[in-house]
Amino acid sequence: PVIRHTGEWDLSTLELVVSLDAAGRAEGLLYEDAGDGYGHRDGEYRLTRFVATRVAGSDEVTLTATIEAGNWPAPARTLKVTVLSED
Repeated sequence: PVIRHTGEWDLSTLELVVSLDAAGRAEGLLYEDAGDGYGHRDGEYRLTRFVATRVAGSDEVTLTATIEAGNWPAPARTLKVTVLSED
């Protein structure tokens, strides 16, 4: 769908698509803020680092999320994680 402004985004679900490297690891950063105004200048943003790691000897993948910077509270939402595989 066409999004005309940030207020139209559906923030109820955050979807992460993970593509592990040959070592079974993936990492990424997510920047979030209110989407309007200049609050980010005063720390009203959130920078989150996601790290996914395949558990040795299994198909299980662990995901950790660490807040790197900012003080903006993330909205309550569902986190959907899709791990891409070679199969």
